[in-house]
Amino acid sequence: MRLIGIFIIPAALSACAVPTLGAPPPIDYETRNFFQPEMPIDFDIIDISASVATEQEAVGRLDLFDPTSSTFAWEGYNQYSAPMLDELEDALWVLVRSERLFSGESDNNASLRVTVLQLQENLMSESVLVVRYRLVDEITNRTVYETTISTRGLRSFDDATQGNSRSRIMRNRLFRENIEAFSENVGRYQF
Repeated sequence: MRLIGIFIIPAALSACAVPTLGAPPPIDYETRNFFQPEMPIDFDIIDISASVATEQEAVGRLDLFDPTSSTFAWEGYNQYSAPMLDELEDALWVLVRSERLFSGESDNNASLRVTVLQLQENLMSESVLVVRYRLVDEITNRTVYETTISTRGLRSFDDATQGNSRSRIMRNRLFRENIEAFSENVGRYQF
């Protein structure tokens, strides 16, 4: 009976977001697998801003805690949302600066405004990320393109044995797939 407890307790704890030994994977949403249209979109992106939806804008739960942090969810909102949004902006800048999706030489200046509408992490079922992307013309302040992208994913023991590391890996994958879907969606759009 004690032998069973030796295996059950660590397995149960690995599904929790508790601090563990070893460094968790970094927050990393950068992707190189983005859509490349025949001709780059005739906009020069001069600003990217990412934010978390207000309570009225949100389309679902916003689990903004850091799965590798020792703080509980309600203590970690501000602590986690800033690095998450910074990394999202950085990953989008990599996409923009590649000059394969957007023209870096256009006279049409635009801002990319991104809002995380849902980040719902489920331990035993699919997790969901919903992000709204808006291209706003800098001269007219008019939205020239808007889309909402939803991606889903599972935490997997194939990724890591520790629950907090699985969470971080799953979130990284959700954001990467979301950015890739955005690049294809905007790349196929007829401006």
